[in-house]
Amino acid sequence: MELFVILIIVMWLVMTAWFLLALFLRNNSIVDIAWGLGFVVVAAVSYVFVPDSGWRGFALLVMATLWGLRLASYIFIRNWGRGEDFRYQAMRERWGNAVIWKSYVYVFLLQGFLLLVVSLPVSLGIMFSQGVDAPVGLLEVAGIVIWLFGLVYETVADYQMLAFKSDPMNKGRIMRYGLWKLSRHPNYFGEMVLWWGVWLFAVSASPQGIMAIIGPLTINYMLLRVSGVPMLEAKYKDNPEYMAYISTTPSVLPRLR
Repeated sequence: MELFVILIIVMWLVMTAWFLLALFLRNNSIVDIAWGLGFVVVAAVSYVFVPDSGWRGFALLVMATLWGLRLASYIFIRNWGRGEDFRYQAMRERWGNAVIWKSYVYVFLLQGFLLLVVSLPVSLGIMFSQGVDAPVGLLEVAGIVIWLFGLVYETVADYQMLAFKSDPMNKGRIMRYGLWKLSRHPNYFGEMVLWWGVWLFAVSASPQGIMAIIGPLTINYMLLRVSGVPMLEAKYKDNPEYMAYISTTPSVLPRLR
């Protein structure tokens, strides 16, 4: 429990600092950068405060750090010079005079809490790795392979979208090429897959790691039902090209033929 008290305090401090920066910049969408970096913080704090987590703890630190830094850097590059994301602009307009405290609670603190939940395979995996000296087994290998596949898949999808949007000729058009031809949200598919890989790796350290399943279940729910697919697709609901895209292309799971 001591580790999680520390993580809660650290995450509160981190998200409060990001909120103050957002207040100064008048841009709440920087929380998307904080999201990826927050996982790096969770992994680093867990690794530091759990002695003797061995190579398993270090592996989880590396897995969370590579994913978090990649995501944060991609969002930073994607959003550079674009101002506040449409989702946060809509919240700002909806909240009116209450925008400051609602931004702090519902954007920054809430995402900090969700971050701690999603990262349970990392924090619990490191904690359960303490003193474990078992050799590499099938679960460890499977977890790393699944995580790596998801990471590569998400990275390629993001790169393809960034390249597409960087071409002025594509302004106003819908991306339907590469991995985006197989599903409408291949980046979300990759992210969900990689978190199942991290969870599987956490289970390899101890059967107790199974309780960390709440992490991948939460990110799946968020992407499929809350802030991922629904919000993005609502943005394009009046776009005939996107409606045609929906009629021919699966949402998240890639089409295999």
